[in-house]
Amino acid sequence: MLSAITLVGCEKVEPSPEIIVETDKSAEVIDAIDALPDEITKASIKDVSSAERLYKALSEEDKAKITNYEKLAKAIADKNYIQDLDYILMDEFDKVEAFLDEAIPLVLESDVDTIEFVDKYNYVDERQTIVYRISYTFSDTEIINGLGEVKHGLNDTYIDVRINVKCSYNNVERVYEKKIKVERNLDIMFDHSILVAYWYGRFQELTKVDYESIDIINYSFAQIAQDEAGKWYIDGRLNRLSSFAPAKEKGIKICLSLGGWHDDSSFWDIYAKAAKTEESRIAVANAILDVIKEYNLDGIDMDWEYPKSTDKTNFTLLMKQIRDTLKAYNKDLLVTAAIPAGDWITSRFDLAKLNDILDYFYIMTYDLDDGMNCNHLSSLSDAKDSVSFFIKNKVAKEKLVIGSAFYGRIYEGVSDNGKGGLGGRASSKDETSFDNIKENYLSRLGKGVTKYYDEEAEAYYLYDSENNQFITYEDTESVTDKWNYVIDSGIGGLMYWSYENDKSNTLMEAINAAQKNNK
Repeated sequence: MLSAITLVGCEKVEPSPEIIVETDKSAEVIDAIDALPDEITKASIKDVSSAERLYKALSEEDKAKITNYEKLAKAIADKNYIQDLDYILMDEFDKVEAFLDEAIPLVLESDVDTIEFVDKYNYVDERQTIVYRISYTFSDTEIINGLGEVKHGLNDTYIDVRINVKCSYNNVERVYEKKIKVERNLDIMFDHSILVAYWYGRFQELTKVDYESIDIINYSFAQIAQDEAGKWYIDGRLNRLSSFAPAKEKGIKICLSLGGWHDDSSFWDIYAKAAKTEESRIAVANAILDVIKEYNLDGIDMDWEYPKSTDKTNFTLLMKQIRDTLKAYNKDLLVTAAIPAGDWITSRFDLAKLNDILDYFYIMTYDLDDGMNCNHLSSLSDAKDSVSFFIKNKVAKEKLVIGSAFYGRIYEGVSDNGKGGLGGRASSKDETSFDNIKENYLSRLGKGVTKYYDEEAEAYYLYDSENNQFITYEDTESVTDKWNYVIDSGIGGLMYWSYENDKSNTLMEAINAAQKNNK
C-alpha cells in the first residue's frame, strides 16, 4: 500500500550568478620591468618588447601603479636605438666607401711617394663612437707596399686594391675593390729599358741595328781640369762631339763621360779637389753645362774610378750640384754615373742619397775576373747579385743599368783541368776585343777550341787546347741572357763597354733580336 507524502513549505531555488574578481596585473608588469638588465643589448630586446606589451595592456589606473616605469622607458628607448642603429650603420658603409674614394684616388701621379693609409672610420652619435676598421690588400706590393710607399716604374701600372671594412659594433664586413693607376716615374727619362753604348774614340757611322737598339751614347772620356789661374774647365777631345750630330738627329741621346780607368790613383786628386768645396763644385757644374750647351749634348756621365772613403760625402755633393745646375737649365738633361760592382762600394758611394740625384746608375758588372785566377769577366750571376745589392741599399731598380763586356781576356799557360781551365792559374793575361775572339777562337770551335757554360755563374767561356788558353768573354748568348734578365727583372737597362769592340755588329744584332722578342 502506497502512502502519499506531502512536503510542506518547499520552494524552487535559482543558482547564484558567478562572481568575477578583477586581478591587478600591475605587479606582474613591475616584476617584468625589474627583471630587465640595466644595460639593454640585442640579447635583451625580446624581454623589453614583452614588458612593453604588458605595460600597454594595463588600464590607465594600473599604469599609474607602475613604480619603475622610468626603467621601462629607458629600456624602450635603448631598444629603439639598437634597432635603428643597425639600419644606420648599414647606411654608414656607403659613407665609408665615399670616404675611401677620396682617401685613395684612382690615379697616383708621379710625384706621389706615399699613400696615407686610413685604418679606421668613426661613426659618432650622442651615445657612443663606433669604429669601422679598415685594411688593405694590393695586388703588387712592389709598387705599393704595406707602409703605403709608392714606387713609380718605367711605365704606368695598374694595381688592384681590395679594401676590407669591418664594423666593430656588429662585426658586419664589406669588401670594396678598385683599380688604381700608378703613373710612371717622370724622373726616369725613358718609358722602356734602355741600351747604353760607351764610345771610346772617333765617331763612325752607325748601322740600322744600332739606330734601332741604342738609346744613349756616352762619349768617353773628357776630364775635369783646372788651369794655372784656378779656373775649372772640361778638358779632352771635345771637338769630336760634333761628329755625333747625325746620331742625335735620329733620336739617340749623346752624353759626355768624365773620368775613366787610370792605374795611377793620383790622377783622381783633381776630382777630389773639384768636389771639396761649394765654390769648386759650382764652378765645375757650370763648366759641364758650358760644354753641354756648346755641343748640344743630352747629359753628363761621371766615371770617377774611384772616390776614396774621404771623398764619399763630397762626391754626393758634387753630383747634386751638377744635377741642380743642369736640370735648372733643362730638366731633360741626363745625370748618370758609372759605379763599380761589389759590396765594398758603400764606403765610397752613398747609394741611398745618390738615388735622389742620378737618373741612372751604370753598374760596371765587368772586369770581375780575379788576377791570374781563371774566372769570369762579366757573368750574369754577378750582375744579378749587384742589382740585389743596390736595391738593398735603397736604389730604385728602374735606375739600375747592368754592364756587359764587348771584350774579353785571354789567360795564357792554363792547363786543362777537366773544366776548360776554369779556376786554374795563368802565367799572364791580355785584353782583346770581341771581334778578335770571334775571328780567332769562335771560328775554331770544335777545332782545338771548346765552348763551356758555367751554370752557377751563368757565363760562357772558351778553352783553346792547342795554345793552353782560357778565354773569358761575352757572346751572342750571354748578351741575350742579360737583356732578357733586364726585361724580366724590370731594371733600367743594359750598357756595354765599348762600341768599337764589335765592329762586326754580332753582339748588337743579338741584343736587337732580344729587344724585338721582348716587345
